[in-house]
Parts: sequence; C-alpha cells; structure tokens
Amino acid sequence: MNLLPGKDQVTRRQLLKQAGLSMAGIALPWLLPSASEKDYADAAGDNIQYRGVCYDTGTNFDPDKLSVDWLTAHMEYDIRIIRDELHCNAVTVFGTDSKRLIETTRFALENGLQVWIQPRLFHSRQQEMLQHLTAVAAEAEKLRQRFPRKIVLNTGCESSLFVAGMIPGDDFAARISQLTTNWQSIPDFNKKLNVFLQSVSRKARDVFKGQITYAAGPWEDVDWELFDIVGLDYYRDETNMKEYSNGLQAFKKHKKPVVVTEFGCCTYKGAEKLGAGGHDVIDWQAQGPVIKPGYARDEQVQADYLTALYEIYRQVKIDGAFVYVFHNPSLPHATDTRYDLDMGSYSLVKSFPGITTQTDAARRWERKAAFKAVAAMFGT
Repeated sequence: MNLLPGKDQVTRRQLLKQAGLSMAGIALPWLLPSASEKDYADAAGDNIQYRGVCYDTGTNFDPDKLSVDWLTAHMEYDIRIIRDELHCNAVTVFGTDSKRLIETTRFALENGLQVWIQPRLFHSRQQEMLQHLTAVAAEAEKLRQRFPRKIVLNTGCESSLFVAGMIPGDDFAARISQLTTNWQSIPDFNKKLNVFLQSVSRKARDVFKGQITYAAGPWEDVDWELFDIVGLDYYRDETNMKEYSNGLQAFKKHKKPVVVTEFGCCTYKGAEKLGAGGHDVIDWQAQGPVIKPGYARDEQVQADYLTALYEIYRQVKIDGAFVYVFHNPSLPHATDTRYDLDMGSYSLVKSFPGITTQTDAARRWERKAAFKAVAAMFGT
C-alpha cells in the first residue's frame, strides 16, 4: 500500500527525521550532561517490566486509506506470534479505527499480554482527537475492568505535529517547516501542546481509571505531571549517539516509570546512523516508489541496532521498551533491490506484495534477522 500517493505527501518517519535534524542547536535532554556511558556498564539485569512491539491495526497516515487491510484471523495469528515466538509480555496496539483497536486489544489481553492501546487520528483538529480518544478510552475501560492492571492507555503520538493548533500550519508539511525553520518558537509550541495535553489527560481520566501515558517526540517538552508514565519515541542516530544513554537517564528526574514507546531501525547498510530517518532510502516517484541507488539490503544492521539499544535500556534500568514495528505491509519486500521497499521499513518481518484478506495468514510475511534478535533478547 502506498502511504505517499503524491510527491507532496510526508510520512511520519520523514517528519521525525527532519525534526531530529532541526534540534542540533537546542538543549534537549539527550544533550544535557549526566553520568557517563560507562557508569551504566555494570547495571546489568533485565528489570524491564514491559517488553513488547508496536502493532499497527491500520493508521490514516494517508487520509484516504488505512495502512493495513484488515482480517481478524490475520491479527490473531500475529498476536500469537508476538507472544509465543517474540516472547513479548506486552504489545502497543495503535491505529485509527476504534473497532480494530478494541478487537485487537481484547484478543491480546485474552492471550495473556499486557496492552498499551494508542488511538491515532492524524490530520485531525483538537476537538476531533479528543472525541476519538474519549470514545476509545471508554471502551478500553470496559476491558480494564475485566483485566485489571493489564492495560495502559497511551493517549497520543507526537500530537504537536499530527493534531492542528499547536504548531502553525494546515498540514504536516507546513508544521514541519515551522519546526525546522522557526525553532526559536519551539517553547511556544510546547506551551500550546501542554495546554492540549491537559485536556487529553482530563478527558482520558474521566472515563479510563487505569494508568495513562503519552508518546512524546524529541522536540516536545511534556508536562509529565499530567501522566502516570513517561513515554518517549526515542530513536538513536548519528546526531545523538554519544549522549543517547545520558538523555534517557535524564527523564528519571520525573520520578515516574520511563518507557521507550518506540525504537527501531531500517534494513540496509547505514540505516543505523539515520534512526527515525531511515525511511529516506525510498524515492517516492509519481510512477511508484523505488529504492534510491547505492543502498544494499542488510538485515543484520537492523538486528544489531535493536540489540544494542535494548542493552542500553537494561543498563539504564528503564521500565519498558516497544520495538517499532511488527509489520508494515505497505512496504513489501522484493528480490530486486530497486523495488525492495522493505529496506525502508522498520518491520520485524518482510511482507510480500499482492497480499489480500484471502491470503493464508502464515504466507503474508517472513521473519527477518531483527525478528530473531528480538526473540533472543526478550526470551532471556
């Protein structure tokens, strides 16, 4: 599925990449001095409470189409794999369609997983997002009553970009332009974000009586008093590599559990240096997406990246980590490198083109080296 139907469309990964590059001169947490990397070297021992992956039930990255074609049997197959083969004890269930979210959450809970449910409604206004969140939160509360202490409500994902009214601009492209060219105004953007998050927290707590969190982008200075858990979309790249551990440690000052709500890497040589910008290997041409020249598929790069970051999380002793992402059928694998869009995917499995709801669940994808790496690190 083409998430970028036109050359002017921008994906979330593109936004993250550009936003990350714009932060070079700003004192974000990972640029602040703290303990050295070696101070964590002897802090081994896997005390991570939430060990999971992110599972997309279908998100409106493209406003006209969801990112995943839906079949309940396919979802159930995937959730069992996440539990039994990846050895996850938790899963982030995200997406736009509330029925899919609740169906997946219910099935995962019934199969023994802890669930972080995250409604996403990109291209929305604040009131629309609040209404969407409230509706999902109310259904999630019904499940929480059946499964106490097994479900967390993740109230949003980098809302300053994906919900109108905090950063000027009518769409993604306009907002990211503001973020990268008008970085002096980021404190003002964050003030507006926290006003919105006050409403988010209040609406969520009105109907959901369990723990709530939020998945913050690296440019967002969140008032964590509004939430029970500090949630971070926290990718490593060449710009923050040296201070990655220190930055993570800095969030412990809030005296709340710290969870990496997303971390991931693409599947080619050099992707580990780009982090959330690894998707840029794809050239979204009008006649169809292709891989840019000069890149070579390398599944081990992705596997090594995930293993290295999880070791840091163990050393820093955070409370949870979710790999982004289990699957991405929108970017299928091909033997011809030029058309191997899976190289620009963060998926743990390589999907195949032409998959429909009639396809047997076990034939939709194959395990990548990263899948095996995650299974090993979560299984120990």
